[in-house]
Amino acid sequence: MDKKHEFTKDEIKEIQTAVLDYKDCGMFLHCKTCIPSKIPFGQSAKEFCSYEIATYPLKVGKGVTNIITIWCKHCGKLVWDSRHLRHLY
Repeated sequence: MDKKHEFTKDEIKEIQTAVLDYKDCGMFLHCKTCIPSKIPFGQSAKEFCSYEIATYPLKVGKGVTNIITIWCKHCGKLVWDSRHLRHLY
């Protein structure tokens, strides 16, 4: 979508009230340190993976902003963070 697009009030309402369904997900995050090397034989990535989601207070200049982070509970490494995201509306 064009970065300059400004959502209408109706579009914002549509985004806020959309019902998200697990079966419609297009992509899942996995830890590249643990997947596929540490998965026990016969176990799927879905069964093996274990993550924690946390906010992270990041000092920026004289202020603080919170980013969303996802951490692998097996190796303790950062899997994903929200620093690249811009507010949708």
